[in-house]
Amino acid sequence: MQIPMDTLERLFATPPLYVSVGADMMSDYAAQLDGSVFGGIDLEGSIQVQIGEHELIYEDDTSADGAREGKFEPGSPAMFAELITRMRNLLASAMFCGTMRVIGEDIGEEEQKNLAQAIDDLGEEFFEITLENALVARMEQVARDDALGEGLQRILSTMREEGIKRGLNKEERDNMTIGDAFGLGEPGDRGS
Repeated sequence: MQIPMDTLERLFATPPLYVSVGADMMSDYAAQLDGSVFGGIDLEGSIQVQIGEHELIYEDDTSADGAREGKFEPGSPAMFAELITRMRNLLASAMFCGTMRVIGEDIGEEEQKNLAQAIDDLGEEFFEITLENALVARMEQVARDDALGEGLQRILSTMREEGIKRGLNKEERDNMTIGDAFGLGEPGDRGS
């Protein structure tokens, strides 16, 4: 069965997707879409993406080694652009098609200016999630999932081979941790 493109577009179309962007109490920045935006459909939940504290660069670095590996200045236009991009890609890969509207929530005046700059820099077209870019995002997600699955299979295969090489029986191999297999700790040591 072939479904015409305009039918698919109507099927996946949503009302405007209102995404609130702000900081939370965990020193993270988050973009969140609440279920209430879907009119009569109550998802009883929300969709959220974050930029975690570990991704932020602070002048007064308090990490144990003094060398936090952050990528973004907190509240910068680049950080907000990344956060918005993550949300758009998540919505697109979940096949939500429509216009994404971004609203700053619980952020200061300077952060509001930086958020507005990020929105301007991304351009109006960026916020239109079409069926075409939703399909592209979904295919990219499937490819990432496949790559992750292949990586996990390689790890499991290596663990199995290492257990056999060590002469472990099936039960012992089943109880082997990644640390055991790759020599990252004492055999059987599970951090206790």
